Amino acid sequence: MAIDLLDAGYSGREIASVRHSGHIEGVWQDRKELEIEFINLLNELMDGSVGFNSVIIQFQLRAFLQVRCKEILWEEGGSFDISRSFMKKWVKDRLGWSYRKATTPASHLPTTWKEMGSLMISHLAYLVFAYGIPMELVINSDETGVQLPPVGNLHSFRLKGCREVSIQGQGNKRMITVMVSSNAEGEMLPGQVIFEGSTFRSHPHCSEARALTSQGWNLTQSVTHWTTLETLQEFVEKLLVPWIASTCRRLGLDPKKQKSVWITDCYKVHLRKEFREWMKDHYPLIIILLVPANTTSKLQPADVVLMRPFKCAIQRNSA
Repeated sequence: MAIDLLDAGYSGREIASVRHSGHIEGVWQDRKELEIEFINLLNELMDGSVGFNSVIIQFQLRAFLQVRCKEILWEEGGSFDISRSFMKKWVKDRLGWSYRKATTPASHLPTTWKEMGSLMISHLAYLVFAYGIPMELVINSDETGVQLPPVGNLHSFRLKGCREVSIQGQGNKRMITVMVSSNAEGEMLPGQVIFEGSTFRSHPHCSEARALTSQGWNLTQSVTHWTTLETLQEFVEKLLVPWIASTCRRLGLDPKKQKSVWITDCYKVHLRKEFREWMKDHYPLIIILLVPANTTSKLQPADVVLMRPFKCAIQRNSA
């Protein structure tokens, strides 16, 4: 139903915006029957697990008015805008919906996560003290999936208090994986971007991609876009090891003798025997410290410190 409405043929000039002046009636003034009809439409779509954000609801309302009440677009001598602020306030006040992240079967935070965190910190403190590792060589990395386009961010309006947020077609999306890293002094390492594909032809050919590679970023690919043994080894060889070596030289340390700590989570590729043995054979000076399983939301520094502003920046720039 939503697709049929969006194909109704409205033009940009025909649609303008209800300027938000604090009066929530707005476009619905004296048109309560239309408002009820539109609410029923949204509820029907929500029951079908269709994802909603303010942009999608804006388009739904524009298409709805084009089909059901086109004359409203020309009242008072011109067109009007359906502003996002109006849409958000109307959804909140009139429908009682709140903006929620889509839920999926997920691991639960262990009740002993604080104790696990204390042990992790104690382990890190021991490594730093025992091997004389400077904070510049305590490195933390984390991967995240980025949806393309980023408007579909697996958030949707739902009734307040709703615990389960199912969105139809969550798997029908194109994504990339981005690995970000920083050290304990707050210095950022170049990142890795993994595109879906089997050859370099899956990489974007644009000025932005060239700018990233010129800054030391690694653009690579995997069949599923997720981190694989090959892409993880590529990250170590092309980003992590060169960065550690240059940092050692900057600090007056010998890269062939100085140990470092690499903090990462218990992602399945990180735990693979092949990867662990490969690291021991080729890079024994890099000590891998794993964040306890199912505690990344609390104990993974990059997840708490880096990923949130990173994802907010993506969403903000896509608006």
